[in-house]
Parts: sequence; structure tokens; C-alpha cells
Amino acid sequence: MMTTRLMLAMALACAVACTPPPAGQTQDAGMGPDASMTAGMDGGTQACATQVLPLLTRAYGTTERYFVEVVEGNQVKALQLDTGSALTFVFTGAGTPDFTPNAAGLLLGCEVLQLPGRGYAAPNTQVAGLDVIGLLGMEYLLARPTRLDVLGRQLEVLSHLPVDLPQNPDARRIPLDNVQQHALVPCTLDGDAVRLMFDTGGGHTLRVGVPGRPGDRESQVVDAQGTVFTIYEGTGTLQCGAFGPMEVPVARAPAFPYFEDTVAALGGNLHGLLGVSSFPGQQFFVDGAGSAMWTVPAP
Repeated sequence: MMTTRLMLAMALACAVACTPPPAGQTQDAGMGPDASMTAGMDGGTQACATQVLPLLTRAYGTTERYFVEVVEGNQVKALQLDTGSALTFVFTGAGTPDFTPNAAGLLLGCEVLQLPGRGYAAPNTQVAGLDVIGLLGMEYLLARPTRLDVLGRQLEVLSHLPVDLPQNPDARRIPLDNVQQHALVPCTLDGDAVRLMFDTGGGHTLRVGVPGRPGDRESQVVDAQGTVFTIYEGTGTLQCGAFGPMEVPVARAPAFPYFEDTVAALGGNLHGLLGVSSFPGQQFFVDGAGSAMWTVPAP
């Protein structure tokens, strides 16, 4: 069962991460097709076609959050891997402009990223002793084929998807809709057709706009705007594409006011968040060009 502290973290993370950037800024802020061209450590320019990024983890209740190391100047810091955010950005602090086009240059593995900033206060959070200074968003995974292995603690940028993936009897294809660099996944939850945002920042799956079910545990949580709302923690039967059906942890929120702004910004037909805990033991291959994710059992 999910803890209140965990769900509070989920609500706070979504309240920040799910908010789209200002209109007209998505392309400028995003990782465009030239993102793999990086300034080398010797000052030259080199292609960074593939790389493996170790994932750092931090426990939140019964789930984990995932982070990658970055270098800012001569200091090692961290970004949270949060696919509930379309945008990869750094926190510029409360009271700063909501969006700053060029806020920081960071070294991520072998890539130099020039990132925008959002006017949020940096969380009072560290992972492995490193300050968390921003988010690594879904755009990074959609820009090129990527492999996300939370059990093996790796995020790998690929030159192409494994050619034998469709023939792998253990692979399951999950269609996704790329809406403003968010991965929205058509699923069936508790027998209802829903579309959920793939969210590594939340942990568990969250369905919005439905009451609790018998046996669910009621909790009060608060979003980043200070709005208190009710969630009901339990389980549900989930199927996404060829994966499932299976019983997974699910929270239900009759209303989540801040998230409703995100639903409107993305054109509606969005019913909640799809958490990593719904895919136990799996690694993900993200194919943005093919509008799909694949799950394969982790080694």
C-alpha cells in the first residue's frame, strides 16, 4: 500500500513537473535533433550518438525516484529523471521568471546541454550527497531511442532499437501518443479505457476524477499550490498495449485541481499518471519515432 508521504511527494512532483512550458517555448526549450552534438572536454565538437548514464536512486515511501549526475562548472550535481515533465530544465528559484530560455550549461555524460530554467525553488533534496538542480524530462527519452532500466540503474541512449525486439517473445509493445513531448499511453484501468501520462517521478499509477473503491485507504494530500485534496490508495487491474492485465498499486483522486490545468493544456483525454511500479521487473525501450514503448524483463 502507498503511504501518505509517498502520495504527497507524487502530488508535489506532478504539480511542478506536469506543467507545460509557456506557449511557443516548447521547441526552443526542447532537445532538438542537434542535441547529440556536444562540445568535447578538449574544447572540440564531437558526436555523442550513444551513452550509458548511471541512475542514482532515493527512496520515497514504498517507491524510488531516479536521478542522473551532471556537471555544472566544476561541481557535480544531479537532475531528477521525471518523465511527467516534457521539459528538461533547471530550477531558477522562486520569484524568478517562469521561463528563462538559456539558464545553464550542464555536462550530462558526454553531452553538453544548454538548458532553460523554470521559476521554481530548488527542492531541499540531495541524492548521494549531490544537490538536485532540475529535471530530466520526457523530451530526452523521445528524442532518440533510449533504454530505461530502473532495476539495473541505467538510462542508455541508443543509436537504434534492438533489431530483434519485435521478435522477442518476452517483449510487449505499448503505443504512446507524443503530445507536446509528453508520453500519453492508452490503457485499460479497472475495465475503463483511459489515457495516462508515463511518469517516472510519481512511482505509482494515479487515476484522477474517480472515487475510491471499497477497501481503499483514504488520505489527505496537498499540491504545490497548497490545495488539500483527497486520494484513495489501493490496487487496480491495468493493461497497456500488449502488457498486462495485472493488478498494480493505484491511487484514485476524485479531484486534483492542479493536474486539471495540465489536462486542459494537453487537449483533454488525460486521466492520470502511469507509474513505474505498474511494470515490476521490466525495463523500457522508448521509441519516440515509432510512437511506442517496449517492455522487456530486466536482466
